[in-house]
Amino acid sequence: MWSFFARHTAVASSGYSASSTSSTVLQCGHTSRRSFASSSLSCRVRGGCGQTSSSSTSARQERHSFIISFVILICTVAVSVAADDTELYPNDGKINRIGRCAVGEDNSVSVGYGLTELNFNVKASGVKCLISTGNGETQAPYFAVYINGKFSQKLEVKQGESWYTLASGISASKVTNIRLVKTNERWMAAKITKLSVSGEVVAPTPAKSRLIEVVGDSISAGYGILTSDNDAADDVNTDATYSYVKILADKMGAQVNLIANSGRGIYANSDGSTKDAMPTLYDKLLPGVDDAAFDHSSVNPDIIIVNLGTNDSFAMKEHSEITEENITDAAKKFTVHLREVHPKAYIVWTYGLMNSNLTPALENAVSELSAADSRICFSLCRI
Repeated sequence: MWSFFARHTAVASSGYSASSTSSTVLQCGHTSRRSFASSSLSCRVRGGCGQTSSSSTSARQERHSFIISFVILICTVAVSVAADDTELYPNDGKINRIGRCAVGEDNSVSVGYGLTELNFNVKASGVKCLISTGNGETQAPYFAVYINGKFSQKLEVKQGESWYTLASGISASKVTNIRLVKTNERWMAAKITKLSVSGEVVAPTPAKSRLIEVVGDSISAGYGILTSDNDAADDVNTDATYSYVKILADKMGAQVNLIANSGRGIYANSDGSTKDAMPTLYDKLLPGVDDAAFDHSSVNPDIIIVNLGTNDSFAMKEHSEITEENITDAAKKFTVHLREVHPKAYIVWTYGLMNSNLTPALENAVSELSAADSRICFSLCRI
């Protein structure tokens, strides 16, 4: 193809007749099947083709040099176009979003809660992601990256906006699954603006048929789960991918929505305040980023696990005005609300990992409701 293109370009640019052009090709390449560009280059290396005058040879070399340059330019443009990355927004239909996300007017996706993820498939040699945060460096968002189900790296999102490499050196001829999973707390939020793929994004993996929703505090969020005696940074050591929530979901082959916030309770938070306890946060899309009401009809969990009460217990020790009756009433109201927004889900209350003094108060709230609804239970539930 290139030989045909070059010969016709030579005619157009030099004014040669078809016969003289053909002669030039045969003299330089010794065969009409060799590319004109290669033949011309061969001529220049040998110092000329045929017995011609020095001025004629020089003119021909200049014409050949121009043609070679033009062909190289065309090839370079073709290669650069082929190598262009595919850019797409994270709310694209080929990307599965798992967990609560806030989609912006610029098609960005903001994430906060742990285990929120983007899950997609590519045929590409590499994948990058444009992520930003307004959080201080002491509370950086972190993401775990999985390639074909295997942990690849943990990303710290720096202050401001930057491109981060999710995968490189992968095969563009094979389908590769990429998962970008938020690991730490809700308030360590990040905005995913764009993806850049050195190849193409292909059809996503079908979502798992089961969905577990977990509403909890630091225990469910995996707060400080990686902490050792020498480590104190909350953002690094909080990692929901190591929490019981992730282990349970994997064991059950289920997808999980985690709505967990350290220090929050069913009625009172660990500092004794009652504002923005977990029932309030539960009804918001992404508190602190987008306080719009969450559309509960957008998800249909099979099981809802509520693991709350620990921080209420801590608060009661310092604030005598907080009573067990407050806790029982709040637990009952929240359970009724869960049943209203998710009529078919199993609602399982659990409590007691760090303290157990509120067990009677919570069990009383749940047992009163479970008497009329077999899909509501405390600790043990036949499913």
